[in-house]
Amino acid sequence: MNIKNILQKFTFIADMLLVFAIIALFGLSIFTVVNLTPGYEAPEGLPEILGVKDNVYTGKGLNITNISEDDKLIQDLQINRENEQSYIVDVEIKPHNESNSYLPLIRILNRDSKGKTISFKTFTDFPDSSKASLVINQNQYDLDDLDVNPIPDLKIDPNKSIDMGVFIDSEEDINYPSSIRLTVNEVK
Repeated sequence: MNIKNILQKFTFIADMLLVFAIIALFGLSIFTVVNLTPGYEAPEGLPEILGVKDNVYTGKGLNITNISEDDKLIQDLQINRENEQSYIVDVEIKPHNESNSYLPLIRILNRDSKGKTISFKTFTDFPDSSKASLVINQNQYDLDDLDVNPIPDLKIDPNKSIDMGVFIDSEEDINYPSSIRLTVNEVK
């Protein structure tokens, strides 16, 4: 009888410890998920971490802002600073049906007291049945024809901005993502 009481107390304590361990396991997993979930803004000057998207990049004189509004076609748009005078804009475009679409991408604002001149380099990954053109302040530059007709350097006056977008002309359905990499360089 004495052993029976000891076994009952032992099983009672073991059951309580198991319940406590299960509760602690759930609590720890919730705590981990909450702490690893990315915030809404990346700290200024730091790159994107854990999916935090920085929609505005402010350099010394240039302010580059994401103005894309059509999330039906834009899968991802990232603005990153490569060095003091160079910024990289990566755009991934979702698979889409045959269409002609204009997608606003970025706005470049000159916050400096002097005018700034900027140049552009592009790289695209588009299927042959699709054509992409870069649109800068209503001027269109065919991205497949930049060797013949390069994008000219543009001057941005103090406290003025330019808007950039892309015009996509797809002759047939595109079943995989396309991408554009735009390098914006500040010319000294």
